[in-house]
Amino acid sequence: MLEFLGWKVAALEQSAPGSAEADDATPNADATPQTPQTPMLEAGEGEGAEGDEDEDAALLDTDESGEPLECEGVYITRAYKGLPLYQAGVRDGDVLHWFNGYKLDNFGYAKVEWSDARVTLPDLMSVVTYHSKPEIVYSRGGVTSTATVDFSDPNNPKMPLLPQIRPRYPPYETLDYELLAGICVMELSVNHVIDFVERLQTGVEQLQPFTATMERQLEPRIVITGIMIGSIASRLDVLEASMLLDEVNGQKVSSLASYREAMLKPVKREERYYLTFKASTNELLELPLLDVLDEENELAEMHMYRQSYLLRALVTFAPELSKAKKKKLLQRLRPQIKHTDKDGEEDNEDEDDAAASGAAATSQ
Repeated sequence: MLEFLGWKVAALEQSAPGSAEADDATPNADATPQTPQTPMLEAGEGEGAEGDEDEDAALLDTDESGEPLECEGVYITRAYKGLPLYQAGVRDGDVLHWFNGYKLDNFGYAKVEWSDARVTLPDLMSVVTYHSKPEIVYSRGGVTSTATVDFSDPNNPKMPLLPQIRPRYPPYETLDYELLAGICVMELSVNHVIDFVERLQTGVEQLQPFTATMERQLEPRIVITGIMIGSIASRLDVLEASMLLDEVNGQKVSSLASYREAMLKPVKREERYYLTFKASTNELLELPLLDVLDEENELAEMHMYRQSYLLRALVTFAPELSKAKKKKLLQRLRPQIKHTDKDGEEDNEDEDDAAASGAAATSQ
């Protein structure tokens, strides 16, 4: 669970007082963490008794020279880039001492008011929602810092910040895809890996590593989810479902946004334009743009899918098409290319015209 939320931890081994390891792993002796709430007292301890030492009131004790004698907390073996803990400023090798007002011991346990027994760091995480912003106290190289962890996705505040390649939940999430030139693509998810590898026994070498380590899940990838029967891509039999795409029209692609941008930039060779697709396994497919445009209406009718707005942009751009041919194709496409904006109104023609202008500008 902790790895999924952005970090891996390990028990913190005690170092000899004054050793280099202790200096690197513990906060300053004079630094007392500011926590969101007052920790609980041990049973039998009196409040305000002179000479009493509340072991939960400070991170560490010091010797006469001010060197740290011990430090409780968990060692961060990995803070994954882009995920909540990393965004809060924590890095590999830091020591996490407090989480959401609770002090952690060397094994990641903490005293809480809702349990007689100490609870684990995952237990503390289980009561935190992505709307809340818990405070943490951590140390690096003898310096103690306090930070706030934001678990919400900055691009979608209604969702938590999660790895790019993760399980998807169709009943609760909108799944985006792009279907053009007979090739259907999506951003890779754990669902795809399970479906292709376990059920269809395809793409094992390419896809299985994405479920093995968190490092492989931090950056998005584009996966081919289907090749439409009857398409030029299907007849050429170069690409197949489960393949990862690295390049489109000579440009690197990893997300649907970069894929769509690249699709609007056909490659020109000897006065003809092509759409090119390069898989991570180096298979290269080149499709004449004119042939793709000619077959798209028939494919959409055969497989009953709504055509991409990119199609209209490419038809508008295609210099190989006569004005009469463009007009005929656009008349057939217009009823099928309708978009719903956030106000519920259909057919955003400004978006289509902007995409068409972009295709014309970038393919000169």
